[in-house]
Amino acid sequence: LDGPVQEIKENYKSNVFEISYRGDISQIEKTLGNSYTILEHQEAIHENNVRIQISDSYDKNGLIRTLLDVAEIRSFREVIPSMNDVFIKVVKTYNANNQAQ
Repeated sequence: LDGPVQEIKENYKSNVFEISYRGDISQIEKTLGNSYTILEHQEAIHENNVRIQISDSYDKNGLIRTLLDVAEIRSFREVIPSMNDVFIKVVKTYNANNQAQ
C-alpha cells in the first residue's frame, strides 16, 4: 500500500454507518427492508445505536431520508477503517487470491 493514510482508509471503507437515534428498532428494520444490513444494535434508556451497512448501489443520504420517517436521528457517522483493519483486509485478500491459484 502506498499513499497518504487518509486516502488508503477511504479506499478500503465498507459503507458502514453508526447511527444514534430515538425510536423503535422494529420500525427501522421494517422500513429498511432488504436494502440495508443491520450489523449491530444497542438499546439504552435515552438513545439507541445501530450500525448499518449499505451496498454500493445505495447512498448515505437515502439511508438518512429513510430513517427520518421512523426515528429521531441524534448522530450519523461513517465508520472509516483503521490502518490495522486495512492491513488485515489486504492480507486476507492476498492470501485468498494465492490459495485460489
